[in-house]
Amino acid sequence: MTDKSGVELPESEPNFSKTDAVRSAIGQATHSYAPIQLSRYVTTVANSGTCYDLTLIDQVKDVNGNVILDNHAKVRNTVNIANSTWKAVHNGMYRVVNGSRSSIGSMFSGMKVKIAGKTGTAQQSKLHANHAYFVSYAPYKNPEISVTCVIPNGFTSSNAAQTARDVYKYYFSKNKKKVSGKIKMPESIQRIRINLSYEEWRRSMSELVAMKGTKSGIVIVLNEEAAFEELKQAVSEKFKESAAFWGEATKAVSFQGKKLSDDEKMQLVDCIQENCHLLIPCIMEEDEALETAFQNSIENRQEEIDYSTGQFFKGNLRSGQVLDVETSIIIIGDVKAGAKVVSKGNVIILGSLKGNVYAGSSGNTNAFVVALDMDPVQIRIADTIARSPDKPRKKKEKETKIAFWEDGNIYIEPLDKDVMGIFDCNFVIFHEKSGFPYRFLVQYNLRDCVSIRA
Repeated sequence: MTDKSGVELPESEPNFSKTDAVRSAIGQATHSYAPIQLSRYVTTVANSGTCYDLTLIDQVKDVNGNVILDNHAKVRNTVNIANSTWKAVHNGMYRVVNGSRSSIGSMFSGMKVKIAGKTGTAQQSKLHANHAYFVSYAPYKNPEISVTCVIPNGFTSSNAAQTARDVYKYYFSKNKKKVSGKIKMPESIQRIRINLSYEEWRRSMSELVAMKGTKSGIVIVLNEEAAFEELKQAVSEKFKESAAFWGEATKAVSFQGKKLSDDEKMQLVDCIQENCHLLIPCIMEEDEALETAFQNSIENRQEEIDYSTGQFFKGNLRSGQVLDVETSIIIIGDVKAGAKVVSKGNVIILGSLKGNVYAGSSGNTNAFVVALDMDPVQIRIADTIARSPDKPRKKKEKETKIAFWEDGNIYIEPLDKDVMGIFDCNFVIFHEKSGFPYRFLVQYNLRDCVSIRA
């Protein structure tokens, strides 16, 4: 990345960013490369570390047809890193194009070969639309070619990806024909003039998506004729601009106008949460009493979140320590004698329980306590308390048990499939990583505990 590609044509000097290490590491800061230099880079990635000086010349012949130069690309250097690192990079590029949550996967469906790639945009200034990038190689398992597409002021990387897709279609087709005439623009920018000013482009984005905030939800009206990729870009822009207005509110959303599949709706929700701090508990369908439906949905979903949403705590709680949380909690460690855990939801201890536990502290009798080794001094669920017997019990083999409330009593039983028939729930961990505009959801199915032993 620090010198020219070697191709026998004039090319600009690359600029390898040497300031602002964090931004430089993710491709921002002062990096500047010609497309041919990016092409050499992605070719090196595709073959796991061999970097070539690129060339356009295969052979040089004299006037009589005699070969006077049989040319080959020369190896510039090799990049020696662990095979596991190369595999991780290759797999990531594969999933960008083929993953279940890929934003460009639909463009490449039906292709004869599997393609690996990476999308990107480069920002120049507020007076210019973003430059669109897509670097790639194919076939994924045995690469033959790499394709790098850069569209100056191309708005979104999906436009570059569509263009690269057409190159692959042609290259891997059985009946190649010479192409002449005008090239058709990617679908998502056919309605946009390339010479739009930045402000005109922003206005065109606003015409694609309209938003109306209500007390409990957001109605998002989508242009029915716009391509989905175009709508994604517009939704991202809208919520990025209004992030400060929405704050960390909890809002249901409803999509109107363009008909969307469930997967497309989820992709738009992802776009929203990647560009602001909104918590979206559900997607509402169109309804005559939309405001009432929003409010009911928020309240119902909030009850579920209060009960099943929680945090992780890693470490042992020792005598005298108290862990008091507003949500459910998974403790990766032991609760020693003299320690106490208080939770408004459930308590799951991936270790031994020798101290005190208070689950459902807000009065929730549906709360439960699970431990890999259950030997507490006291367990309380809602307003019901159970204490361990005064006489010491005989030591038994450690066994995963669950404590739950039923008919005014607390029962402690082995966690097996019969007991699990009582509980029909998933324990959902909600964790917001400070400083990042998105949230992580981790599904934790309680039935997985059945096979756990200390």
